[in-house]
Amino acid sequence: MWRWPATALGKLFFSVVPGQTLYLYGGTAKVQGDDSVLRCRFTRSSVRCTNRDGYAIAVGRSGTRSIEP
Repeated sequence: MWRWPATALGKLFFSVVPGQTLYLYGGTAKVQGDDSVLRCRFTRSSVRCTNRDGYAIAVGRSGTRSIEP
């Protein structure tokens, strides 16, 4: 399970289960969306966030890499 602190909300954490995609609208994460917004897909070992132009960043235990369309 992935989690990260929401510093503006104190000690609250957002939890995400593997296989889930969150769509980020103006700093708010939603479970429904489409390819026109920033979206992050979570697996057990990594997270990949992709913007509408197809550029992405992948983060895992071994490091971070950027991906071009």
